[in-house]
Amino acid sequence: MTELIEVSGAEPLWPTTATRLWTTALRQSVDDHRLSTKNHPLGDLLGDRLDLARPPFITSGVRAVIPTLASLQRRVVVETPTFADVPRLFRRHGCEVELGPLDQVVRRSEPAGRHLIWLTSPGRNPDGAEVTPALADALARFQADGGLVVQNETYRWHCRDAVRIPGAIAVGSLGKLAGSWCRLGWLAGELPTPLAADLPFQGPPAFWQSAFARLIQNGGLDLLVHAAREVGSLTRQVAATIRGDGKLAWSGDGPSLLVRIAACTDPVEVLRAELGLVANPGPAFHAAADAVRLCFTGRTAADVDWERIRAIGTRLGGIVVEPGQASYPAGDTLDPGHHVQVTDVVVPKGP
Repeated sequence: MTELIEVSGAEPLWPTTATRLWTTALRQSVDDHRLSTKNHPLGDLLGDRLDLARPPFITSGVRAVIPTLASLQRRVVVETPTFADVPRLFRRHGCEVELGPLDQVVRRSEPAGRHLIWLTSPGRNPDGAEVTPALADALARFQADGGLVVQNETYRWHCRDAVRIPGAIAVGSLGKLAGSWCRLGWLAGELPTPLAADLPFQGPPAFWQSAFARLIQNGGLDLLVHAAREVGSLTRQVAATIRGDGKLAWSGDGPSLLVRIAACTDPVEVLRAELGLVANPGPAFHAAADAVRLCFTGRTAADVDWERIRAIGTRLGGIVVEPGQASYPAGDTLDPGHHVQVTDVVVPKGP
């Protein structure tokens, strides 16, 4: 039997030197009896690395900020495809939620003052989409009219230069960079005063923040970012290998991409049975039923079975999806007036 290979998103790989720096950072934080977030300003360090206008609030990750944002009691519009836990959590915290293609989110959010738009850029999970400059301008106008935009930048570490939406609330996580265990992220941007006053008390303990601050100061973050950029390059190489001559081009970025396998009711099982590849189902990300998500976190070019990757295109007829072309599960409509109801689905790991 063919050995199964996971292409569904593994924990990030740490270079040996980064692991040693992390161990040192933990030990130093344990030994520091003056421990406080002021001694080791993680917000300042992350703000500099992320090129933010001001230091961000340190959070416990992307999911952790959703209850705070939900308390604004705005109607939430989430782009599709997307990581399904985001609309699910907004809904569970009392928000009305609608899903819509990225190029329709603004016109689905009127009047602006009653809406919050959530999107992921760059390297959107699952298809690698990024906000274009034109859409960023439209979202800036939406905010000028009283709307709120939240830009999830979790995958910025894996991507090339990317657009930041002017005025947007930026959220992100180290989960896909360091590992899901790290429970550390950020939120940057203008929030109503009561929410901003609460956020400093919602992050990880000072000890944990101190350890990550020391890791950054000692060069460990640089090593992790380099590894993440290699994963981004690997994903582009996978897309090109599947595509081959005459296949659809991929303009996405980041560690994930979508592949559609035509006339297939269960592409996950087909990949497993035919090629021994374990992937995620497209509908788990509000993408088409004939699509699968491939994610290459925790992988290197050296441990990828390129013959199996090539066979996705040559043997199964798989087509790499251009960002935005698998926006709804089969059977849903793209009509701008249609409201897609959010239901609970099986959710893979990581936003």
